[in-house]
Amino acid sequence: FGANNKWANFPSIAFAWRVIEESFMQDQNIFSDLKLRTSWGITGNQEIGNYNSLARLSGQNYVFNNNFVVGLGTDGVPNPDLRWETTAMTNVGLDFALMEDRLRFTVDGYYNKTTDMLLNVTLPTTTGATSALQNVGSLENKGLELAVGYDIFHGDFDWTIDANISANRNQILDIGPLEQFQIGGNVSAHLSSAGSWIIQDQPIGVWYDLEYAGVYQPSDFNEDGTAVDGVVLRLGNEEPGWARYVDQNEDGVIDADDRVIIGNPNPEFIYGITNRMGWKNFELSFFISGSYGNDIKNSQRFEVANGNPGTNLTRYYYENRWSEENPNGTLPLARFDGNGIVSNSSINIEDGSYVRLRNVTFAYNLPASVEFLRNARVYISGQNLITITDYTGFDPEVNVLGQNNVNLGNDYGAFPRARTYTLGLSIGF
Repeated sequence: FGANNKWANFPSIAFAWRVIEESFMQDQNIFSDLKLRTSWGITGNQEIGNYNSLARLSGQNYVFNNNFVVGLGTDGVPNPDLRWETTAMTNVGLDFALMEDRLRFTVDGYYNKTTDMLLNVTLPTTTGATSALQNVGSLENKGLELAVGYDIFHGDFDWTIDANISANRNQILDIGPLEQFQIGGNVSAHLSSAGSWIIQDQPIGVWYDLEYAGVYQPSDFNEDGTAVDGVVLRLGNEEPGWARYVDQNEDGVIDADDRVIIGNPNPEFIYGITNRMGWKNFELSFFISGSYGNDIKNSQRFEVANGNPGTNLTRYYYENRWSEENPNGTLPLARFDGNGIVSNSSINIEDGSYVRLRNVTFAYNLPASVEFLRNARVYISGQNLITITDYTGFDPEVNVLGQNNVNLGNDYGAFPRARTYTLGLSIGF
């Protein structure tokens, strides 16, 4: 950290009340467990890499006296005030059980506020650097989590279900002197497929660009090729079948001022369900998980559905492209010399909701017939067996940028999760 902020304090406190142990709860027969919890604390983020608060030098190439030379040049600007990114977290929870602990519930509500966010802010190149790590703005996360467990049967045949659902909402509260800026650069340079945005009062990592409105039709043009009244062109030389965008501010021009939020990678909620069943020496378990309400930017689809005959194109494009024979096509016509498509538009945004059978395991516990054999178990399992989704890419659980938590939901050449089967034998002595 900067020379002025080497140290910080991070206090926390937690409180719980086991209501079930109070005297006034002893005569009731509804709850078998009841507990209230609350906590508050502050944590700090120190994962900023080394020397980011200092002025640094790096190798630079130059031509001097007609010779190629290597020297040193500035690489980053100093920031002696660089300090901890801090998050204040407040949590309130309730645990209770019914039917002698056969039915169990856990409910948690939380509110987290992050201040002094660590972000690489773009700088004018005249400063000698392209960006600088700074403490900029604040972010809030609030949400609700619910977990339920139920022992349906208990005896020779056991069956337990555990389920959970979580809904989180985040919002950029403040980004200092900025109102918005792009983060992460281009997902694909030659497609100009831009990364996510930080925009005040919006969720983190949204996509911000033009809203795609289909294609121009012959009825949008006069006989001399000019647009009819009320039809707005972006480039000025559009023709029937070219991409069309919404003039959001109705100023008669399609430009950067017409950009809107076209997608949000943050789900409305995520969920999971686990079933465990047993009968004598047999066991069966399966796990289902899913996400609802998140968007994916499918730049991969645009790569093979962009109307450029210089590359292979998909059946999806062939069936949906505009042509005189297919005037109801929703994608621009095939045209080698360009057709006004901008990949940074809502044409690439898809619903990423899914339900996935993530794991199934069937096992048999062999009776221990040898004295020194503690247990023996044979099993077969499968992962990622079934996925239900409307997403047209390979895998709805995708982010080509890995674990980047501000650039989510980008699909461009990401390898899908494999469907795998495992047969195994486990022996314990």
